[in-house]
Amino acid sequence: MTQKNEVATSPLFKFEDNLQKLLSKGMKALPATVNSDRLKLNALMYIGQDEKLFKLAQVQPSKIAQIVYNFIALDLDMMNKECYIIPFGDTPTIIRDYRGEEKLAKKYSIKPISTIYSRVVCENDKTGFDEHGNFFHNYSPFDSDEKRGKRIGAYCKVIYEDGSHDIEFVNLDEIARVKKVSKTANQPNSVWNTWEESMFRKTAVKKMMKRIPLNFGKYDVVEKAFKESDNDVEFARENNQPVIEQPDIIDADFHEQSEL
Repeated sequence: MTQKNEVATSPLFKFEDNLQKLLSKGMKALPATVNSDRLKLNALMYIGQDEKLFKLAQVQPSKIAQIVYNFIALDLDMMNKECYIIPFGDTPTIIRDYRGEEKLAKKYSIKPISTIYSRVVCENDKTGFDEHGNFFHNYSPFDSDEKRGKRIGAYCKVIYEDGSHDIEFVNLDEIARVKKVSKTANQPNSVWNTWEESMFRKTAVKKMMKRIPLNFGKYDVVEKAFKESDNDVEFARENNQPVIEQPDIIDADFHEQSEL
């Protein structure tokens, strides 16, 4: 059997063929920094490790190929947990993880960002505001979940290159409201159940993203991918902060983490 025939009989042949056609057609429209070969390989590895997604990619090769292409256009890596495709029956739920959101904010914010990070707050963590009004969050990274206590919220902080900074908080009630409108929250393998901490952090990051104006420049394909690559919960942007139509982080030491 020739190599060509071997490829043609691969279970994911139609998916790979669709994805390659999209990449061949669209690569010139993507930023030069996008390593499509690496992202494609990692996407194939990710799909190969998920039995349900593997089957869905065979049944709906063009749809899954378009989703993966959008991830590649955004320079998001599925193996690095920056984005996910979660199958629910015949329906793929498309999710950008907080890691992906932070990456996109830093890359496309109109106001240059030096650092963006999110954290989950637990009931036994030490939090508050210092004499200058700066929020602090102290806890030991070695504490067990039991010692830190129940999760009570999350926050996202942005430090801009000009030295200014911004912070957003979400409490349990707000997170619960977001979870309630999630299309997948009640499913047994929902990310809200399997990766709850990530979803706490994502909720905080998405709230912050509403206030971060983005500019995709000449990359219309990237802007389109941004709009299409997260369909679990819709987070409306603030009216005065639209998407422009042109287009694990700071740890204090081994004993305590402090977010200022």
